[in-house]
Amino acid sequence: MKHKGSYTFLLLLGLIHVPSYGRPLETSVNKIYTPYVQQLENEIEFQLVIQEDTEEKFDDIQHHKIAYGQALNDKWFLEGILLGVNDSDHGFNIDGYEIELKRQLTEQGEYDNDWGLLFEIERERHADVWEFGATLIALHEFRNWTGLVNVGLIFESGSSIKSRFETELSAQLKYRYRSWFEPAIEFFKSDSVNAAGPSFAGRIRLGAGKSIFWNTAALISFDRSKPDAIYRFNIEYEF
Repeated sequence: MKHKGSYTFLLLLGLIHVPSYGRPLETSVNKIYTPYVQQLENEIEFQLVIQEDTEEKFDDIQHHKIAYGQALNDKWFLEGILLGVNDSDHGFNIDGYEIELKRQLTEQGEYDNDWGLLFEIERERHADVWEFGATLIALHEFRNWTGLVNVGLIFESGSSIKSRFETELSAQLKYRYRSWFEPAIEFFKSDSVNAAGPSFAGRIRLGAGKSIFWNTAALISFDRSKPDAIYRFNIEYEF
């Protein structure tokens, strides 16, 4: 059964095909979601993603994310997100708003793989553009390793763009060394990024029901039409 779960997990990686359109001013590099929801959990999150490129207009662009989330029960988690962009031409601007709703589908350890779904709605502030997305989340544990895959389907529409569907893939292979330090390898593939690299994460417990979760990643691109390098830093306060 464990082997069957591993094959199902790997099949998600093999089936996904992501077309390349080359939109280097955007990035789909985000934290890779787990399928779990903790009842009564509240969360404040900050994320910074910096992209570097040899082309000056695509270099040193910073993507900011501030979010507040709350568990509705032991299966559903709702999060409101404020998105910002900082570049050399326009400085810092609030770029959009997003709502995410995560559903835990299976209990942890109930099957070979743990499953979840993520639904999202995003509105760009300076353009009449909406995004609607659904992401399948799969997690598989073996010995001291954890494999995590997010496979997303996005529908983008608005008066200033041509409506279209996009697919996104993010994957992580993590070694559970200590709760405060877990090294990993991450991979991202979408129309705006094709990159992989090391990441590090950890959890610092502050007391009953309170903790700080941090993670960081450094990604190198496989595609010259995408940003050369992307750096991500994320910190969450859970209470």
